[in-house]
Amino acid sequence: MKPKFSIVTLTRNESQRILKIAATLEEFLKSGGDWVVADSASTDGTTEMAEMLGATVCQLGETYRKVITPEMALEITTQLDIPHEERQIYFHFSGARNAAARKALHDHILVLDAGDLVEAMNIAKINQTLSDGGLFPIVHYLGYGNKHSSVRFYDRRRWHYMNRAHEYLALKPDRKQGPRVSIAEEDLKVVYIRQQTKPRTYLAPMYFDLKENPQSHRCHFYLARRLYYNKCWAAAIKVFEKGLSTTQGWYPEMSQAAVYCGMCYVHLKKLEDAKSCYIKAVEYDASRREPWLRLGYIAQAKGQWALLRGYMAAMLVTPQNISLYENGANYGILPHNLMYVACVKLGDYKGGYDHWKLCLRAQPGNSVYQADAKYFTAQLQEDADAPTPPTTTEKTKEDTKQGPRKKKKKRRRRRGRKR
Repeated sequence: MKPKFSIVTLTRNESQRILKIAATLEEFLKSGGDWVVADSASTDGTTEMAEMLGATVCQLGETYRKVITPEMALEITTQLDIPHEERQIYFHFSGARNAAARKALHDHILVLDAGDLVEAMNIAKINQTLSDGGLFPIVHYLGYGNKHSSVRFYDRRRWHYMNRAHEYLALKPDRKQGPRVSIAEEDLKVVYIRQQTKPRTYLAPMYFDLKENPQSHRCHFYLARRLYYNKCWAAAIKVFEKGLSTTQGWYPEMSQAAVYCGMCYVHLKKLEDAKSCYIKAVEYDASRREPWLRLGYIAQAKGQWALLRGYMAAMLVTPQNISLYENGANYGILPHNLMYVACVKLGDYKGGYDHWKLCLRAQPGNSVYQADAKYFTAQLQEDADAPTPPTTTEKTKEDTKQGPRKKKKKRRRRRGRKR
């Protein structure tokens, strides 16, 4: 069946990754699918490779690559109270995505990056799902283990991209919103493989996005988060708090803004201020585990073991969701680890036993979990299904990595020598 939608990909020097994404689009291309590759002045043969693989290449040149002028750098330095380099180059993502979408054959656009791999695509089911004016969230797996629901599929007649960096889909002026219909994971699954070596300049475009959209919580969030990544803690707090107090945004994003703000306070050694931020994060969105984890870390740092146990209990009863801002590790052994530590500190070995057992089963070679078996002697004797911690004669993974220990040479005393 011929696809009733187009795929659009932005590239610049992506000759290696374009091969990988094309391999996952083989069925789409064989079915007569329209794949538009919009390239920004590649010098490594990306465009030739894309054409050979069956894509329609759109040359954007240097149109959307912008230079940070000395005046722009001075404004950023003055307004944010941080140093910033001039003559850096940033990319205007929304402008490029909108230009590429205009070159597509179909109105329904699936946006894929060069680092995306399509692991499932049921063209017939997707064709049935599409409707005029709609948005179509898909399940998108990120390269560091998380998955979230992402709007990468849209009708270009009613939607277009906004913002220079961290672009998002917004309704065009004077257009009515169509239906929002999610596409099932078995019908479309996208996995992103991150490229760590590619240089990225985001702070300047984020600053100017916020300047143009002062009522946007999203713009506050992304600029403040970039300041956090740049270790500008005080500047980040200022932008986070202004965004939370003056704008309304998506609740998971507001919750994560409060989490980041708390983390900035932790770096400044202001734990009570951090705690207040984490409590606000829970109030913004109680469906997330991350705020409980951060509260737990503060309780652990202060030796407040009863509080730590309570926070971990709240964290463990919070069901899993696929929020973009929720770390997958929060649904693994991490809360169980902190829970059993709190129980041990409180002398509640029975309460901590099951949590410790989960940790040891997940990481049987972990020397800390092995050593902590001493706290659960009574429970181990009563539990027929208990894991068996290695004896002192058994080698653990850590021992194996370190290799055999060298024997210390003993010094021999020379006869007749006085000491």
